Amino acid sequence: MATPNNPRKFSEKIALHTQKQAEETAAFDQVMKELSSTHKFM
Repeated sequence: MATPNNPRKFSEKIALHTQKQAEETAAFDQVMKELSSTHKFM
């Protein structure tokens, strides 16, 4: 658990979480883009 005495570690956890979320969002957007372009041709 992060404590108020370790703001650096807490901010690092937030940064890692934000980065991971951005990567997952980008992957999701890519899949949806591919699906929507495939759907248009069907």
